[in-house]
Amino acid sequence: MKKFKEFINEKVEDFYRGKKLITTDHYYDQIAKRDNDHAALKHIFRKAVDHLKINDYGDQDHFLFYSKKHNQAIAFRHKQNSCDLKDKRKHLVATTIFPKGDKYANPDTTLVNVEGFSPQFIEYIDLFIPEDVRAKHPLSAVMVENVEFYFLHGELHNIPFTEFLEVE
Repeated sequence: MKKFKEFINEKVEDFYRGKKLITTDHYYDQIAKRDNDHAALKHIFRKAVDHLKINDYGDQDHFLFYSKKHNQAIAFRHKQNSCDLKDKRKHLVATTIFPKGDKYANPDTTLVNVEGFSPQFIEYIDLFIPEDVRAKHPLSAVMVENVEFYFLHGELHNIPFTEFLEVE
């Protein structure tokens, strides 16, 4: 039986834009049990760092980042590196990887899709879907011109394509 310290043994896997990707033994145990692909980790980590650089979540430290490209979700803690107390920056610790297709987080965890939408696209959507329709329920499905838009707490969550351009 592993001791607790051995169970959470951490190592640095990647470094991007001033943040370290730290993994735990538990993360690797879950990859083996669930037959997941480790290749999605760096992609999701880099997208997560980009997202956290432009969005402020205050003291929120539990995140579930989901990639539609890989159909994969990874749970992260956004915290200081416990192995290097001199480094005061927050880094991402990959705590577990979900089974393929699963992305349902605990209520205290923030779910983020790593393939997001440009600000111009969001402004365009806001023009023809009023805020009261988007935020009618925590999860709202809205049909516009035979396209289904999903809003989570009033923010665009998912559509059947990543983004489109209107051309004349």
